[in-house]
Order: sequence, then C-alpha cells, then structure tokens
Amino acid sequence: MSAHIGIYINAIDQATAVLNKISHDLDGLVGSIKQTGDAAAAMSSKVSGFATSLDVAAGVLARDVVRNLGRTVTEAMELGAQLDTLRRSFQRLTSSLGAADLSIDRLRRATRGMVADVELLQSANQAMSLGVPVDQLDRMYDAAIRVGKAMGLTATQAINDFGFAIGRQSPRILDNFGITLKLTQAYDEYARVLGVSTEELTESEKETAFAVVAIKSNTAWRTRGSRCFGL
Repeated sequence: MSAHIGIYINAIDQATAVLNKISHDLDGLVGSIKQTGDAAAAMSSKVSGFATSLDVAAGVLARDVVRNLGRTVTEAMELGAQLDTLRRSFQRLTSSLGAADLSIDRLRRATRGMVADVELLQSANQAMSLGVPVDQLDRMYDAAIRVGKAMGLTATQAINDFGFAIGRQSPRILDNFGITLKLTQAYDEYARVLGVSTEELTESEKETAFAVVAIKSNTAWRTRGSRCFGL
C-alpha cells in the first residue's frame, strides 16, 4: 500500500514539474509577444512621425519652389520692361543725334559680349546724354575695356568711367586709365585739325576735342599695352 502511495506522490511531483516548466515557458512566450508588440508600436510611431516630417518637408519645398518661381518670373518681367525702356531711349537718342546706324549690335561687338545689354544700354545712353560723340562710341568702348583690363577694371566699370570722363571732360578720371591729358592740350590739338584757333572752338567742338584726343590717347596706350599685357 505504501509503495503505491509513493509511486503516486512521485508521479504528482513529476507532473507538477512539467506543468511549472510549461507555465514558465508560456510566461516567456507572452513576454516575447508583448515586447514584439511594443517594438512594433514604437516602430509604427516612428514611421508615422517620419511620414509626417516628409509631408511637412514636401510642403515647405513646394512652397519655396512656387515662391522662388514667382520671384524669378517677376524679376524676368521687370528686367524685360527695363530693357525695353532702355532700347527705346537708345533709339530716340541715336535718332536725335543723327546716328541711326549706331546699333546695340555694334556696341556688343565693341565690348566683345563682356557687358550685359542692360548695362551696355545704360552706359551708352548716359554717354550720349553727356555729349560723347556718337561716332566714337564703339571705338571708345573697345579701347576702354582693353586698357581697363590692365588697370584691374571690369568691362562695365571701364566703359562707364571712360564715358563719364569724356562727357565731363575729367582728366582726373582719365588718369585711372593711365592717360594724362590737359584740356588745353586737347583743344589745341583739335583746333589744328580743324584749321582754326583754340579761341574759335565752340563748346560742342571742345567736347568733341576732348573725346577725340582722349580716345586717341587711349588707343595708343592700348597699342603699347598689347605688347605688355596681351590686351
């Protein structure tokens, strides 16, 4: 009898151990499932946040693209209107000065495409308004750019400064181009060309005298400089 009881108790103990192990394994499985669920939830949250960030970034990018495109279109329209105004002014000035054959193409060739049309027209209009001889304008620009290069001037700065120097009859500005020229020297030289005395020169002729002699001096400087600077 006691032997049977012992066998029964031993069987219960073994069964209990097996059940405990199964319970432990189930607890581990539940924990793993819970951890996997938490990780999946965290990943889902991160993916959702990333997607939201992408939506925001795409919205900002689209907004900036549209804004920049609008600004570019506006600037292009404004530039086009400015260029059209400058062209009309250029045509009026050349027509009034009897120089309808002076074209923007001639000035482009003289400046070798180194000056944008807007800046080129602004410079030409200013030069003509200051009384620079129209028939000398392309020669003046060509010489100014070549000499200005040796002086470290940009093409635009060179044509503007040289045109202003001639229009204002300013030896001081011409000095920036390495040209030393006195007004009396320019007047005397041009008067001899016309076969008149210096006192007989009109104001218009004096302006032309300064321009012609300055451009001649600049051209001579350019010829000398071409051997030194490769102008």
